[in-house]
This record gives sequence, C-alpha cells and structure tokens, in this order.
Amino acid sequence: MGNKFYPLLLFTLFSGLLSARAQDTTHCNPRFGVGISGSHATFQAIDTQRSIQHYWDFGDSSTAGFNHNLLTVSHTYSHSGTYIVKHIIRDSLGGGCFDSSIQYISVNISPSCQISFQPMRDTVNHHFYNFSASYTISGSHDSIFWFVNDSLVGTGPTLLHYYFSNGVYTICAKLTTSVGCQAEQCNQISVGSDSTGNGNTDSCGIHPSFGYVADSSNSQRIHFIPTPDSVAYSYLWDFGDGTSAIGREPYHTYSSGGYYTVTLSVTRHSGVDSCRSTATGTVFVTGVAKDSCKISFTYTRNPSMPNEITFNAQDSTGLDSLTWVVTRMADTAYLYGHTPTYIFPDSGCYQVLLMMLTPSGCQSSSQQTICTDTITTGNNFIASYPNPVVSMTNLNLNLANENIIHISIFNSTGKQVQTSVVAGYKGQNHITLPISNLPTGIYYVQIQYGNETRRSKIQKL
Repeated sequence: MGNKFYPLLLFTLFSGLLSARAQDTTHCNPRFGVGISGSHATFQAIDTQRSIQHYWDFGDSSTAGFNHNLLTVSHTYSHSGTYIVKHIIRDSLGGGCFDSSIQYISVNISPSCQISFQPMRDTVNHHFYNFSASYTISGSHDSIFWFVNDSLVGTGPTLLHYYFSNGVYTICAKLTTSVGCQAEQCNQISVGSDSTGNGNTDSCGIHPSFGYVADSSNSQRIHFIPTPDSVAYSYLWDFGDGTSAIGREPYHTYSSGGYYTVTLSVTRHSGVDSCRSTATGTVFVTGVAKDSCKISFTYTRNPSMPNEITFNAQDSTGLDSLTWVVTRMADTAYLYGHTPTYIFPDSGCYQVLLMMLTPSGCQSSSQQTICTDTITTGNNFIASYPNPVVSMTNLNLNLANENIIHISIFNSTGKQVQTSVVAGYKGQNHITLPISNLPTGIYYVQIQYGNETRRSKIQKL
C-alpha cells in the first residue's frame, strides 16, 4: 500500500488503555496518522499550529522531542512486532494545551540471510579440516551452528582443526538471525581416500597403545596414557563421545557412564614426510551416582529491610551450576549464582529450592521454608487499585509541575515486561494501567518523572 496516512478513526484507542486526563485540551489535538512500509514508519501530527511542540515515543525505547519541527517524523524499526506509539503535544506559548494520544502499529520485516563455506583440508595431515563461513544478513546474527552427519560439533563463524576418521561426511553450516531468518549450506567430504598414507593404521610401524586411570574423586574424569610416550610424536585422541583432544596425556570428563570406543592417533614428523599409526580400545566409565554430591544453603536478612534475603550456597564450587526457585502459591521467581539476593514482595511463607548440577553430571538439591512478617516499601510507594486485578488497575500521582511520566512494569524475576509514556499534569493525575495481556503473578511498577522515582506493586489474577 506504500506510505499512506490513515485516519485516526482506524487506530484510536478508547477507554481501558493507558491514559492521563487533562483539565483543558480544547485548544489542541494530539491525534496523528501513520504510514508503514516494511521497517520504515512515518508519523504525521494532525495539529499544525506553529506554537505546538511535539514529543514522540515510538514504542521500542526510541523517542523524539519536544520540538516544533516534529510535525512529521520517520522511524525505522529493527524487529517485526506490534508497537504502542505515543504522541504528546504542548503549547509553547502557555495556552493551556497539554495532551496525548496513542496508537498500536504492526511492523512486518521480511528477513533475508545467506551462508556459504568451503572445506579446507590440512596439507600435512589429511584427517584435519578447517571451515570458515561467509554470510550476509538483515539484522544481527544470533548463531552459526556446525553439524557433521546431523550431529552438532561447534558454533561460531569458524570450525578449526576438526579431525575426521576415514569415511564420507556431510558438513552443514546453519545460520539463525535476530529477526527470524534461517539459512543453511551443506558440503560432503571423503576422508582417507587419498594416496598420502595418512589413512593407514600403522604407517610408522610403532604399534601404539594406551591405558587409562579414573580420577579417585570423580570416576567420569579419565586420565589417558599413551605408549610410546615421547615428545618426538604428536598425539590425537578421539574419546568416542563426539569430542577429541591433542596432547600426550590428556584428561577427559565424560558426561555419563558407559562403554566408549577411544582412538589414539600417533604422528611422527621427519623432515617434509610424516607418518601416522593408530590404536583403538574400549574404555569403561563408571557413572557418578546422583546422591554422591550434596548441597545446602544458609540465608541472612537485611536488618533495615527484613524482607530482603541474601542466600549463600554451601558445599559448592565456582564450577557448579546453581538455580534457586522461590515459590509462594502461584508466584515463582528464579535466581542464579552462589549468593543471590531476593526481596519478598508479601508477608507469609515461601518455599526456597536450591538445585545444583556439577560438571561431572552429579545432581543435588536442598529446600527450606522461609517466612517474613514485615514488608518494607519506603516513602516512594504508591498504592494501586483494584489490587488484585484482572485487566486494569489505577494509580493516583500528584505532580508539582507538568512532566513526562515513564512507566515500567517488571515481573517477579526482575524482567521488564511492559513500558509506556504518559503526559503528566500539574496536580492530581489518574493513570490507568491495562495488564490483561500479562500472565498471572506478582508485578512491580516503576514510575519515573523528572528526577523522581515512585513504585507500586500489583497482583494479576
């Protein structure tokens, strides 16, 4: 349809949407038209009075204004989606005009991306290959994944010094972007079909072998020892679980117990010539029992704010993955790390579950019930009503002067889930928050204007 401006009749939001009520808006009109083409949007104010200053909030954390020259503005969005666009106007001559209007707009961006690569074989050992991807994208690229015979083997723009045994392999590079575009290219290689001698099992005649020892504190961590063991050779290990390593006596930690087929390749370099011998053996790994590791935790209260709790994990190292789950009725919060802090939003008792996963695969958990009777909110707290709420709640805010009010809503994990901007007037302001699109739970509201910050808390049913 091109860049056309649509009448406000198609877009104006009536009762129930976020708004602030003015006492005198008869001399100005905050309505505006919208034209959208791909990622580009143009906004045209209806009121063309020269004394009017315009402020625009494009709904993606970008703004423009106040300025007389913003009667018509353009904005380019980086992602597809639905945005709430806010237009606020005021009379720079002090005529009493200060009003706002909002519209929902939908932006649809057609993503495009391409990826390609060529296998590059090592000139000395033909079992090693390097891969480097070339790609073009719209937006920023999230990830490039490398697959060998449908198994994920690496991420990023390069896959370097990857070892292949003899055989035919299909290598694929897959690209995903931040705007939802996906691209893939696959190439096939045949390894060991050349006449260099690298495909032989014992072209050096050194008859290699290897032994292994399990770590006494972690039976899934294995120490490999080759024969011969000499600095005159280079060693490549295929551990049989999709991973490999270079080195004389490597350590390798398996993710689970079981039998693994391990291949050792020993290469001897002599001038411009090289030869390679291999040995294959079976390694049995004893799995780590799930209850062989233990976790517990303690906690302390902030003396000046008793509902602020700091947790401290016990019997854990910096390598362990720790997840904390704080639950009360239908409300759940997730914390991470060894010493997280959490502010309990209501009085009552909470179930706190700590879950641990070690690098060796051992799992453990610990749970406690923590109760709090005192809730500290401070002098900047604003009550909302109704609360609990199903679809809309209200706030009353008294301002000493006209100002722009920025409102942010956060869920119980601290993630921002909704933002908006309203025009604030001198005196009492009645603000309506539509939250019907939010899931059930506890939410925290942050209201900012000028240098002031106020807070509120709501429970969505």
